[in-house]
Amino acid sequence: MSILAIDPSSTAIGWAVLDDRTISESGIEKPKGDTREEKIISICKIADRLFTKYRTDYAAIEIPAVHTHGRIAKAQGQAIYGMAVGIIIGCAYGIGWPEYTLLFLDPSWKNRQPKEAFAVKAKVYKPNYDRMKDKGFDEADAICLAHYAAQTLKVKGLCNGN
Repeated sequence: MSILAIDPSSTAIGWAVLDDRTISESGIEKPKGDTREEKIISICKIADRLFTKYRTDYAAIEIPAVHTHGRIAKAQGQAIYGMAVGIIIGCAYGIGWPEYTLLFLDPSWKNRQPKEAFAVKAKVYKPNYDRMKDKGFDEADAICLAHYAAQTLKVKGLCNGN
């Protein structure tokens, strides 16, 4: 079983590819542009490149939480984050990614653990993971998201345990 995991935002997109319990590749893509429009185009290009290059069995995409705790700045950030997620999902559908292979996981999969905990786990899952290059823990989140998605599929009986 293979999974492309994507942790999107408007500033950095963490991604990882899980092949048979091993992270084969991972990284961070930084959307370019000074305006929202330029960032949207950049996010589309990044998503297209990832979905085209990695034709995995499944794609796991982290989606926004349902609430923002009522703070204006957080709500605005949530809207931009939601836009990035929407672009990623739209791209998947646009290039013909089968709907049944898309897994949408809200942030509750993180179980309120601090981001630093995911960097530690990422190093276990991918020994050459470089924390110093992952300032926002985006790659670490994607690596751990891939493993969480694999466990979710196993629990649902949708994979053979690989």
